[in-house]
Amino acid sequence: MPEPSNETVQPPASNAVLVLVIAYAATLLIVVGVASWLLWNGDNPIIMFAPAAIWEWSFAGGMAAVLHRLASPRLQKPAGPQLYVWALATPIVGLFMGATVYFIALAGARLVGAPGNLKEAVWLNAIAFFGGFRSELSIPVIGRFFGSRVREEGRGEDEG
Repeated sequence: MPEPSNETVQPPASNAVLVLVIAYAATLLIVVGVASWLLWNGDNPIIMFAPAAIWEWSFAGGMAAVLHRLASPRLQKPAGPQLYVWALATPIVGLFMGATVYFIALAGARLVGAPGNLKEAVWLNAIAFFGGFRSELSIPVIGRFFGSRVREEGRGEDEG
């Protein structure tokens, strides 16, 4: 009769999470490294009305959100095929949420009369990263922004 082993056997789900974490970390390093290398000495091209650095930081925020959730033992993780759908969708959603929050921050900065060239403002990169990292918080920000715009437009029509 074989003796029990002291080694713990990892369940298949934790092996899948480990492989996913390694793949995500490598992808994040490669994409951010290549994008930074391409943009470092050049001008910051505008893509869909946002500087490329904003798209890069938004994507990094979405990727970091996946890595954070997968690496944290206390946070709930999707299971089975939903894990892979979530892992693929989160950085893409983060990419667009981060860029949208950037636009809202840019509009707010212009409303309060922020001086200088806002295309070069580094704090906007942090806003984009946060928007990509916490897309569940970005959606209410976007809703409040558009809700206030709709209310303002409605008041203007009623007064006219």
